[in-house]
Amino acid sequence: PRFAPTDTSDRSYWLPTAAMTQAYRDELDQRMRHLIQQLQARGQQVSYVPHHLQPSAFLDDAHLTPQGNREMAEDFARSVLSLLSARD
Repeated sequence: PRFAPTDTSDRSYWLPTAAMTQAYRDELDQRMRHLIQQLQARGQQVSYVPHHLQPSAFLDDAHLTPQGNREMAEDFARSVLSLLSARD
């Protein structure tokens, strides 16, 4: 990881520690996965798109580098192409 769990920052938009930031990210991920399950149960065609970004893809705890944005866009594009080809 780029930040140790006990790392702190004086940036006002950061959560107090890197561990809290990661816990927040994990909670958001779980919420998104739960929402996907709910929508799929209602018959909606939705898909969860996982991302496995390296620490070097981040400028800080929340913002991506241009390469990080590109990697996320490629993940989304692959997912959309997969969904479209499944419809054919």
